[in-house]
Amino acid sequence: MDLGAAAVAGASMRDDPVEAFQAVYRDTAYYSTGREWTDYAPAYRFGHDLFQHRPVARFDDLDGLESGWEAARGASRLAWVEARGAVEHAWLHARAAAPHGTAAAAAGTGQSQGKQAKDTP
Repeated sequence: MDLGAAAVAGASMRDDPVEAFQAVYRDTAYYSTGREWTDYAPAYRFGHDLFQHRPVARFDDLDGLESGWEAARGASRLAWVEARGAVEHAWLHARAAAPHGTAAAAAGTGQSQGKQAKDTP
């Protein structure tokens, strides 16, 4: 496991699992040059909270994500196309940290067929 993945994996030991992404967001495949942590933090929070409320088997099975992002983004400058990777990354991290008895945790990887995060735990 590289240091970025280790930092994110260690998030389960923290009060706020989203904070761990701050160490790796600029090194991910979905990072948009010129964007700051204040742009990405809401996307990670949205992805983490999304799993808590909608733990389906696959990220791609979720609907209404773009409109959900528009409601959750606050002051983030990320359009949905930029935020999607961070949202999925946080959703996958929350899924991996979920108890194995949840429906989503038991149903497979949950990863989409699109571009993946470099540091997916």
